[in-house]
Amino acid sequence: MGVLGIVLVAACICALEAPKMWRRGETRELWLFGSMLLAGSGIAAAINLDVWLPSPVDWIGDALRPLSRMVDAALGVDGEMEP
Repeated sequence: MGVLGIVLVAACICALEAPKMWRRGETRELWLFGSMLLAGSGIAAAINLDVWLPSPVDWIGDALRPLSRMVDAALGVDGEMEP
């Protein structure tokens, strides 16, 4: 039932906003609006269905881990923090 609500709300938002943007000739903005609405609705539906989604913080940590190890090695730190 929750996914149906998400789809209905997204459809209402699209029905209210898209025609205005189309009439004003804002095609790039309309594409961005549509893709952002689709992405947000998809994420909301996935969360509602209890699908595991990775956190962006995990991605940042994975990307910066080599830099952290390099700095630890340059400073002579073993990487483990003492309590």
